[in-house]
Amino acid sequence: MIRLTRAEKPEGGIAFVAIPRSQNGPCNGGLSHFDELYHEVYVPVIRECGMTAERADHMWAASGDALNAVCRGIQRAEVVIADCSTRSADVVLKLGLAMALGKRPVVLSQRLEDIPADLRGKVRPILYDAAGLGVAGMMQELKDRLETARAEAVRGNTFVPLKEAGPEPATGSVVAVMKNRAVIETDASGYPQFCELGRADVDFARIIPDMTRWFAAGDRLSGAIVTDVKGRRRYTLLAGHGDPWPVLIARYPVGTTFTSQVVNVCDGVGAFVAVTGGINGRVPFAAALRASLTPDAHVEVQVVRVDPAARQVGLRLCGVLPHSPAPATPPAARMPPGMPAIRTRLSGCVTRAVPELHGRGGFLLLRLKGYEKGPRAILHWKHMSQERRENLNDSDVDLIDEEIMVEVIKVGPSRKRIELREPPEFREPAEPDQEAAERSAVAARQVSMCVQPALKAPPRYPPGPAQSFDNCSSVRASQPR
Repeated sequence: MIRLTRAEKPEGGIAFVAIPRSQNGPCNGGLSHFDELYHEVYVPVIRECGMTAERADHMWAASGDALNAVCRGIQRAEVVIADCSTRSADVVLKLGLAMALGKRPVVLSQRLEDIPADLRGKVRPILYDAAGLGVAGMMQELKDRLETARAEAVRGNTFVPLKEAGPEPATGSVVAVMKNRAVIETDASGYPQFCELGRADVDFARIIPDMTRWFAAGDRLSGAIVTDVKGRRRYTLLAGHGDPWPVLIARYPVGTTFTSQVVNVCDGVGAFVAVTGGINGRVPFAAALRASLTPDAHVEVQVVRVDPAARQVGLRLCGVLPHSPAPATPPAARMPPGMPAIRTRLSGCVTRAVPELHGRGGFLLLRLKGYEKGPRAILHWKHMSQERRENLNDSDVDLIDEEIMVEVIKVGPSRKRIELREPPEFREPAEPDQEAAERSAVAARQVSMCVQPALKAPPRYPPGPAQSFDNCSSVRASQPR
């Protein structure tokens, strides 16, 4: 399949030559082969104009993907020369492609009838005789046309795939990550090209707030390239997966009341309740706090807002249902394939290490053994050993590609998130810090010295007449300190 999407920029000084294939007989009694015509006429004239000749037939023979190689050659050319003699269909195809791309064509033919009728009024061909003085006259006219074509201003065109044509599957590598996007390098068309992966093209369930927490340079992705009606191309991880939002809008319009299960409760944010297709709706935090909602609680809610662009569904809590009998597990809580079960112990390879910032936010991202095609799992600093945490915050220690034994403690199917911890029996005990022990001993002695006077028995005074409240100060002043 030929790929017409433009990928090469024009290079000055390149003349692309499309001529018929060589014949056994002479050309009108002149040069016996078009090969001779190319080497003895076209190449010398092109060199005299300070250009380099590239022949389409040579690309055809040197590449297994001939049409794509020819297409890229035309894109790179400054001028395209097409000899339509013998009514060669190959030459006409290349001439039409060059004209569609906005190239400067120079058309030649030994007979006017060999040029397609629709093109005779569009181009001014050079008619020549391949015998005798006809070749000499053609060489001079070809030189003049080349110089004129190079002086003309031209604006190149490109082909834009139809939006209805669907996405183009492509694997890629992350080359740069910013908070709101990532740059992906792909070779979908057989040559490198760069596309942006936006925050809305990662997960149907949410807009990614910070792409740097999901991706790192060097990550391999399996997605697709899509093109909008304006010709803008972007990378997406959602191609091939059904969009659940049209179904959600149809089944759960605003005002719909239904029962479901709480998937997660986030402090200060709210309770997330499964709706459909992996989409969760949010109950405000105040309402979730008043009802003491917890994960797996069964609730009755009402839809108050649906915003597909923001990937948000607003819910109003109507009531909390008893857990018995427990209803069927909602779609969002089912364990999808490629996700490990909770309490599973396995090894993982570190793919990214983010140190703590002001005592918070440090974590490791791991590829779990046996689940390489699944999402990356996260090991937060709160769930790692002390030594691992110190290595995480030590810039001189490289944790990438290190294998760690971990245990799955939480799986979020709708968010494709796996949380881990280091099992206690696999944690390496931290070595004692001698200086810290000495500091602790000194501090203990200081505390004991401060507490010791307070432990002495207070002085006893002989009984006497009762003191009034007014002279308590004098008594207090006479006490030894």
